[in-house]
Amino acid sequence: MPKVEMPRNRGKKGPDSKQRHREKTVFSLKAMARPSPSPWSQLTALKTENLAVTDFLHVLRGCPRLRKCTVYTYAGEHEPPAFPVLVHSALEELHLSHVMGQFVHCLELPSLRTLSLGGAISNATHFLPFLARSAASLREFVFRRYGVAQVEGPPLQWFHIRENIVSVKLDDLPDETSRPFLLALDRTVDMGFLPRLRSLHINCDTHRVDAAVVHALQSRYTECDGAKLEVLRLVRIFYDRIHWDRMGEIDWDSLWDLGRSGMDIHVGSPEKNFLWDW
Repeated sequence: MPKVEMPRNRGKKGPDSKQRHREKTVFSLKAMARPSPSPWSQLTALKTENLAVTDFLHVLRGCPRLRKCTVYTYAGEHEPPAFPVLVHSALEELHLSHVMGQFVHCLELPSLRTLSLGGAISNATHFLPFLARSAASLREFVFRRYGVAQVEGPPLQWFHIRENIVSVKLDDLPDETSRPFLLALDRTVDMGFLPRLRSLHINCDTHRVDAAVVHALQSRYTECDGAKLEVLRLVRIFYDRIHWDRMGEIDWDSLWDLGRSGMDIHVGSPEKNFLWDW
């Protein structure tokens, strides 16, 4: 049977108690011996752990009002189940951590606004048809590697079908992935790559921001007729006390000019912005 965890209510009354009642309870499901009927038709948030694809889809069918779902790890089938696509119209946030692509192979989420992927995401090809079905409403994409060395960043082709996304955060990105992503922002080369992007956060061990990358960034702000990239964060992770010359190959002068023109730029450690504070 699934394990159900309910947050404690200490009996306090106040303006947030009604909100908790409206939002119902956040449930946590762990691996099920067999699918069981879900009595939570009013549920709006759910966390699952170590569920097979079939059980996961079964749970979603029983939660038609679910708006936020977090999935940890994966158990069960190694191939996508032969199910028709399940359309869940209410789900707005999906967080996947250390799961396989099969979890989304049979899903269509027309209201999805936030997609977060973390850790070892295998069988990534299954995400492409899912994104094609669910990307129209997507506004925020987050990727976290969680220090798993063999995990690569998300393929660039994923972002060509996300026309409405406005915020991207790539955390612990492999060094060899960050620069190609920045170069792909060049609107003089490709107008279809994240055309409405306004906020970009990239956290990795080193950054390479040369003249070509700066040109791509300029095409998103000073030479831009459409949506502007307003916020740029390039952070070196794992180092709170580093010197500016340890950040990597960076064209500081050109970035400084871009910042002076109005783009909100942070380049440095999580705590220190070397663009303005040497």
